[in-house]
Amino acid sequence: IECDEWQVDDEIINSLRHAYKIRIEETRREYRAKQIRESKNKSKVAWGIIKEETTREDLQQPISLSPDEMNSFFSTVALKATQKLTATSDDAMKYMKSHRRRPIHSIFLQPTDEIEIKNIIRNLKSSTSKDINDMSVQILKLTAEQIAGPLTRIINLIMETGVFPEILKMGRIVPIFKGGDPDD
Repeated sequence: IECDEWQVDDEIINSLRHAYKIRIEETRREYRAKQIRESKNKSKVAWGIIKEETTREDLQQPISLSPDEMNSFFSTVALKATQKLTATSDDAMKYMKSHRRRPIHSIFLQPTDEIEIKNIIRNLKSSTSKDINDMSVQILKLTAEQIAGPLTRIINLIMETGVFPEILKMGRIVPIFKGGDPDD
């Protein structure tokens, strides 16, 4: 086998190709981080990036799972995971107490006042979507003067007692059809 002086070793080529790919990935990551850092709505930009990255053609693969298969998986995954755990004779609370670390930093929330509540309501993004009680941000903004007092009292009681009312733990989730087969 003859080699001329211009022929390059395969190891060097592979090493340079690998370094090049790593640098491209680092640059992409830095660019995406900068996009998020400099945006006003970081969450929206982050989800946009996720959508962009996951919908690239080279990443797309057809999904062959039926809704029944997905339901079966998610309804049994916890049971299967717990079956793999080893039994212990330790009481859970005893274990937690013995492994508890004192917090390095603690938090104390000052009671709020009507002015702060009104400012928070005023700064909410206007939206016509409604919660489970048919309340929208528009209604909140229109009634801010009237509800600021009672709302302040409720919030301060929640922080004081550490108890969040069950009725406030509910929400409305409305699926939004974005495309594809609406029957899937």
